[in-house]
Amino acid sequence: MKENFDRLFPPPDFAMFSYVPTVQSAKPNMAFLDIISQVSYAKGPESNSVFSSVLLVAVRKDAQGQPQPYVALRYPKQENLVYDSNILSHLCFPDASSLKPTSVYKSESFFFMLFDEKDEKIHGYCCRLLGGPSQPSTSFVTFPAAVCIFSASSLLPFYLKLLGELEKCFSHPELVWCNILSLLHKSKLPTPGKALSVSYQNVMEISVIRPLEDAKFHGKLTSLLQLLDVDLLLKVMASQLLERRVLFFSQSTSILFDSITTVLSLLYPFSWQHLVIPCLPTCLLAQCCVTTPYLIGVLSSSAHTVMEILDNKVLVVDIDQANLLQEVGDEDSILPGRIQKALRMALSLAKNMTDPTEMLRDVMISEAFIRMFVEIVGHVESSITEGENGELIFQKDYFCKCLSSRSIQKFLQWFTETQMFDIFVEEQKSLMCKKRLWEKQLDQPHHMSLFDRRVLEFVKESEQTTSCLRGNVRDIGKFVKTFGEKLKHLKAF
Repeated sequence: MKENFDRLFPPPDFAMFSYVPTVQSAKPNMAFLDIISQVSYAKGPESNSVFSSVLLVAVRKDAQGQPQPYVALRYPKQENLVYDSNILSHLCFPDASSLKPTSVYKSESFFFMLFDEKDEKIHGYCCRLLGGPSQPSTSFVTFPAAVCIFSASSLLPFYLKLLGELEKCFSHPELVWCNILSLLHKSKLPTPGKALSVSYQNVMEISVIRPLEDAKFHGKLTSLLQLLDVDLLLKVMASQLLERRVLFFSQSTSILFDSITTVLSLLYPFSWQHLVIPCLPTCLLAQCCVTTPYLIGVLSSSAHTVMEILDNKVLVVDIDQANLLQEVGDEDSILPGRIQKALRMALSLAKNMTDPTEMLRDVMISEAFIRMFVEIVGHVESSITEGENGELIFQKDYFCKCLSSRSIQKFLQWFTETQMFDIFVEEQKSLMCKKRLWEKQLDQPHHMSLFDRRVLEFVKESEQTTSCLRGNVRDIGKFVKTFGEKLKHLKAF
């Protein structure tokens, strides 16, 4: 069992991680900016394995007495794999030098998305344990510590639940931890709605149900709307939809983790296809200079350095001050005018409402953006036709011109060129094929996504008001207000 683990001792050379890039030093070394995308990544034996590898990252002092993260344990051990362990450990603890002991137990989870040398996605799901009043005598981990799961699968809700279960393993001896990881590594990803369950000698048991819909996850929407004003949030969303570079500053790693996860959740039913690093370590600040799309967070202590090396094509937001530090200049004209006006009304209504639990407000914010996508791309299925050989073909021109609004047509001409839209269309094709199979096998259950349900509801509303999906852009603000009134009568949802 233990021979599958790679313990990385002695500690790595931390000299390179005390370096902070400057304008003069960063630009001549642009050739090295792909260092993250060149991380050698271990893929599992099959694409549906639960994980490819797991890292346990700890923090200790270097020769100069400065706290530095390092990879204390890796599973599985494979001699032909070469991880850049220093980079990965700093991605888990970008704030290692400023961490302070805490007597209150605290854990926080986040994820990052990198790319390997073959340009394939690497999803890192991380749970940090920052401290507590005391540690169990059986625990083999010294806080602060982090466990990071690497997978080729984009299943954020599932892996956050799995991290929550693995967090419990830290109260057990190392042998239990090793065996649990071994059992998980041999397991396959459950299908949507099914559970992943492993147990070790009745000592430790893990059971995680995979959500029916992987793409839908919930961020802290109320918190984000309180941090940013409505117009600023709309500019961030507009930049994301055109797959531009977006950079956040904050003094808090927790705010960066939560904010980036939340803005990504607002893209549903679409998913971001590019670099995501919630908090960039100081040693990798030059990564902000890349020209490919990204969503990156940086601690405010490095703001001056980053602003010096950035070009002017990056949207830069100071979350703590709710301030826009830099913009391209056309963000207000990206979203269709009437859609943007309706969204602004809906979000303002949600922000100013009284909601002690924040649950209603979160739902209203989420539904506002879903409604926007329903009205803009809800007709996608009618734009997919069957070719002579039975293959499904997306009719882009018809899709873009189907709606009568000129501003929506213009937006779709841009939006259909993005990677996230290409992935969305392929998912719709796959879903259409599954629907045909379900029609032949009537006994097979058919799960309809939240987005599909909202499209169906919209079509029914249009029919009832003798209007059609093609030429109509409805008032999102009015919809969300009505939706909110209905939810006020619910005790739980």
